[in-house]
Amino acid sequence: MTAYFDIENLESLLSQPKDDFFSDCRKLIKKHLDLSFNFSKEELKKSEALMQLAKDLTEGIGDKKIKYIPEKFPTRNLKSNTHKDFSIDELLSVYFINDDSLDKLKYKEDLLIADVGEELEMFNLLFLNNKDYKFEKKLRIGSQFTSWSDLKNFHSPFIDLIIVDNFILSDSSLFETNLKGIIENTLSENVRKKINIIIFLKKDQENVPFSELKTKLKSLVETKYKDSPNITIIKHYVEHDRTILKNFVRIYSGDTFNYFLSNGQKNTKGKEIHFTSIADRENYNLYLEIINDLQKIIDGSASKDILGDKESRFLNFP
Repeated sequence: MTAYFDIENLESLLSQPKDDFFSDCRKLIKKHLDLSFNFSKEELKKSEALMQLAKDLTEGIGDKKIKYIPEKFPTRNLKSNTHKDFSIDELLSVYFINDDSLDKLKYKEDLLIADVGEELEMFNLLFLNNKDYKFEKKLRIGSQFTSWSDLKNFHSPFIDLIIVDNFILSDSSLFETNLKGIIENTLSENVRKKINIIIFLKKDQENVPFSELKTKLKSLVETKYKDSPNITIIKHYVEHDRTILKNFVRIYSGDTFNYFLSNGQKNTKGKEIHFTSIADRENYNLYLEIINDLQKIIDGSASKDILGDKESRFLNFP
């Protein structure tokens, strides 16, 4: 994961109280994040304190990548579609940006963006709101995680929502309390954005007709967002693991994501739902490997097994 810093954001970070959480943020930058500074080394040299901070963050870092980009990335002035041609790595980066037009891009909630003064808030999000140096959160299903509304505690920007569960549509009676709940509680309110929902399921387990599913999901999303979503289903016999990918967060489970019956009672033998942040370098690499695995499924699928809009920023469709 790459962190892009404007010099004003670096100055703001430097001004924060040097408490334990600041030390955790500094450790995260130093150990896990590639760095792209949106200024020249000459500009950095104007401040001894910034020079020392940059030196501290970039010394003894092994194979981490460090770049200086005087022309700034993303290119200014920012627009709502500035990220339309971003690569996967750029979509999965975190941006600490100072720009008068920042809200045009930030408002869409597609990317991780922190304005000046929001640096520690962003780092807390990267730590999954643990308020500690932790990149994971495990919750007991039924006691700590009691319904899909608990997903709101992990709200974060996203473009693609990729759901991998062989049996997520195997029982139409579980749609309302599970798949609908997952999507509904991932969305925010009144945002102008177009999201992509991609679902991987077992080929003989689609017991909700696609036309019905598409109508329901589009109606659901349109109550929150102004733009209708893209919906795609891939039917296969390959992938086993239950996983949800949502930009910088990966969610995985044991036997199913069909956790709850219509009366709210637990409907799984699984014990935990597991959240991981790709701010951790190892988690980031695993995330990209999963994307690669899913791409191989698409590449090997017959056209009749891929239904819908076939739109994604992370996966390519024929």
